[in-house]
Amino acid sequence: MTGTETGTESPKRTRSPLFRRDFALVWTAGLVSDTGDWLLMIALPLFALSATGSALGASTVFLVELVPMLLVGSFLGVLVDRWDHRRTIVVVALLQGCCCSRSCSRAPTAWASSTRSRRSRLCSARSSTRPGRR
Repeated sequence: MTGTETGTESPKRTRSPLFRRDFALVWTAGLVSDTGDWLLMIALPLFALSATGSALGASTVFLVELVPMLLVGSFLGVLVDRWDHRRTIVVVALLQGCCCSRSCSRAPTAWASSTRSRRSRLCSARSSTRPGRR
């Protein structure tokens, strides 16, 4: 009798796919990308809330982020499976970076102007309610 007949043979150990360099690089890049995407999905509505003070505006920003993914995700998933995966990942990551950098470069000026206008309205409301001042 051999070890396989009695069931005493030790199971063959396989190495984790993360020990393969190429897979580990793709997996790590995906982890970083997905983490950034979800942090942006959380941070953008919070930024909208702090900039406008409106919960409705923050929830609208969240829905605007979420709805395209829900509506177009399954359709584009079928197309992406037919394309070259490496090229698709690179092109989509570059497009995301360009769109995000464009919107983020404009955001500080919009936030600053809304904060200034809020302060000026607040200051004018305070000065007009004080007695003896015109």
